[in-house]
Amino acid sequence: MLGIKSLTRVLSNIANLITSLGNPTADMSAVIQSDAASLAAYEKNFRAHSRAHNQTRICLVVPDLDNLASDLPNTAIKAELDKIATVSVLDQTGVDGGEEDWTVYNLVVVGSDAGGYTFTVGNIDDLISYHGPIMVCCSAVADHLKMGTATTQSASTVYEWCKTIYNRVMFLVFGSTGDQELFSEAAVSDRLDMSAEALTEQLLMTSLTGDVNTTAVVGWLPAESVDGETLDLNDGSALPSGRLFTGCFVHADHLTDLGTLLLRRLARNLTQAHIHPLKVQVKRGYQEDIPDTDITDTATVTEAECILLDIGPQQSRRFCLRHLRIKAQVDPDPNTMTVKLYEYFQGALVNVDTFDIDSTNWGTYQSLMDMFGLQEIHSDAIRVACVMDNGTLEVKATYCYAEAKK
Repeated sequence: MLGIKSLTRVLSNIANLITSLGNPTADMSAVIQSDAASLAAYEKNFRAHSRAHNQTRICLVVPDLDNLASDLPNTAIKAELDKIATVSVLDQTGVDGGEEDWTVYNLVVVGSDAGGYTFTVGNIDDLISYHGPIMVCCSAVADHLKMGTATTQSASTVYEWCKTIYNRVMFLVFGSTGDQELFSEAAVSDRLDMSAEALTEQLLMTSLTGDVNTTAVVGWLPAESVDGETLDLNDGSALPSGRLFTGCFVHADHLTDLGTLLLRRLARNLTQAHIHPLKVQVKRGYQEDIPDTDITDTATVTEAECILLDIGPQQSRRFCLRHLRIKAQVDPDPNTMTVKLYEYFQGALVNVDTFDIDSTNWGTYQSLMDMFGLQEIHSDAIRVACVMDNGTLEVKATYCYAEAKK
């Protein structure tokens, strides 16, 4: 039995079909036999479009939901997103509440702050670790989400910097490189400096101010490299998912037809790229540093002059010293060389163990097990140094280690 909502939807579909056939009176007797093929084709296309539209969900985050009607840039962004998906509008305080089920969305769009209402960036901290594509239209929020550093705004004319396959959406919209007007009247774009060493940015569009190699009007941060390595945010922490900065939409209420087309294509590209994964806990494995590293050094009474290895600390990394073997080159008698092991403990390198090499054992190729009773050493940072109580001693060593992302 049809429910009320289902019946309403059927009636709506029928009305649309009749109108499309040039019969706005809804008199079915006026639909002749020759219209049957057109009727069937329209119904098939209508259902396909409705299914795609209803199954794609976008969350638009705005500064002030209560005043959305007077927030013209975000109203314009929503109007374009409504054409490609089912859009839910969320106030920034709703993000801060921590109760939103983000898994229902194919894309999160953080809107503009140029409509008279601004974001309090502390309200959107939940998006920093969001595991799904994000499109950010204002530089202040992009900065807070560790996508780069907000910088001065640029003129309304922008230049398509790239024309290779990874930004084919840009090429499809523009058709060629060169100056392209995105705004129907004088306006500016937000820009983001994405030159930080930790970022692996792809600048899709820059302004005409000579900042081709550093500052983006549209910039993409892929979550993984081509070989599957997880990439990082501005602070060196792991990037949870791909993120797109689109500063050219900060004044979306002034976009030309070209600008609105670009907005829709970028958003649709991101929604189609995202499939919610099964929640599987994957253990990150160590990547080996091969071959071994060989060292020849001289131990003195100053420890800093003979550091055999010094690994880490590094953001989001953990290390494993797989192998270490040390050999004194001569008998140090009557002196003693002390091998000192450091590990990372509560935020600092700490000397956790020592081993003495003297006239009784200098001829042995000392291993980790010989010196410290360990087959391997796991820590966020590892250092091994040698120091003499008197005199000097030449020492040779070989080691290998591995690292893993946390």
